Amino acid sequence: MQDGQMSTIASPNYHATVAAANLFFDRYISVWLRHTKNELDFVAPLYGQAKTDSMLSNIVTALGLASLPTREEKRSFRVLAGEKYSEALRQTQRSLRYPTLAQRDETVATVILLALYELVGSNESATHRQRLLLHLNGAVQLMQLRGEGAMLEIAQHMMYQRVASQIELCCLHGRQRIPPALLKLENCIQSRFHAEEVMIADLLHIAARLCEVLVSTEVVDPASIATNIEILAAIEGDLSTWFDQRSPRFCAERMPLCSRGDMFLQHKDVYHNDIGASVMTRYRCVRITANEEILRLLEIKSGLASSQDDEPRCTHAHVCILAISEDIAYSLPYFFGDNAGLREPRGHASACRPLMYSGLSCLMPIYLASNPTRVSNSMFRWMMGHLEIIAYDIGIPQARPLLQERLASRPEWPIRNISSMLVT
Repeated sequence: MQDGQMSTIASPNYHATVAAANLFFDRYISVWLRHTKNELDFVAPLYGQAKTDSMLSNIVTALGLASLPTREEKRSFRVLAGEKYSEALRQTQRSLRYPTLAQRDETVATVILLALYELVGSNESATHRQRLLLHLNGAVQLMQLRGEGAMLEIAQHMMYQRVASQIELCCLHGRQRIPPALLKLENCIQSRFHAEEVMIADLLHIAARLCEVLVSTEVVDPASIATNIEILAAIEGDLSTWFDQRSPRFCAERMPLCSRGDMFLQHKDVYHNDIGASVMTRYRCVRITANEEILRLLEIKSGLASSQDDEPRCTHAHVCILAISEDIAYSLPYFFGDNAGLREPRGHASACRPLMYSGLSCLMPIYLASNPTRVSNSMFRWMMGHLEIIAYDIGIPQARPLLQERLASRPEWPIRNISSMLVT
């Protein structure tokens, strides 16, 4: 071995890089389960084929370093994560100059992970949200270049589902239209979908209709309120039908909690796999958002002119939001464990969900299901405890402003610091 190689292996950055890759696979990927379990598992086979210091290797390192809990975070690791992200971005930009390289799975996967870094490696800001959507839209465009060839392998299906799910949630939260390019891509590759993916595509189209309404109602036109309420009521009906006809793989079994502690829940929902659980959390986000917008428009309309349909719709929306919020609460033990939402010590890693994946999957559902005017005090406190875990123990910066927003309405309820109880 040459002197240069020896010095590289002996350097602190080298060991940090190796440890970071291990952290990534521990906190995001469920490869130990032998079959594809969550929508980020596409990274595993591609990473095994990637060269050292390739764009995929660099972004995996960056994400691993960024996944350190806040209390363990060191400035040097954060700086190294930023350097690895920047290098992966430069390498990706070089690959995009050549159509053959641009269409490779490694390039598409790297672009998707660049978007993920904007969620976990950066503080919340408008700039980071813009970069997140920019990367996601870029991944859609790369998939479009391949046409039906974008969906030949399992990993490619997972990449598409990851992109579609993130765009859907980003647009819902930001009141933006779902990009037509994504819907066009979905129409192009739908012949490659299996039955569950067809249902997921149907949910995406319902979400796209909802996002169109959210864009048009950001500034309310009094003349259009009644029309938009009718559109939202139709969307709510379609969501109800989608739920009734959902695949058995998306259904949950309600079971007793193993360790209730001081929780208000007596049961938990157990899903067939993480993908089914993730799809159901997305469905719940769409449905709560639709009903919250119905209530918002009905409140504005009541100050102008009401109709006999308004009161039943208002009642239905309130009941629906509470029921869906409770379903989200029942799903949290599946992601975080039974002990008040905290990871319990386990004998084997396969007994738990990957921490970062769990936090990212539950961040927006918890936020939407914890409106203090809709849920009980005990449920609100418990949900805020989970949101604090995601923000500070797991260390996802995007959760912090959401936590602050929710707690602003209940300043008399400081959240208990339970960091020491979280097993990482």
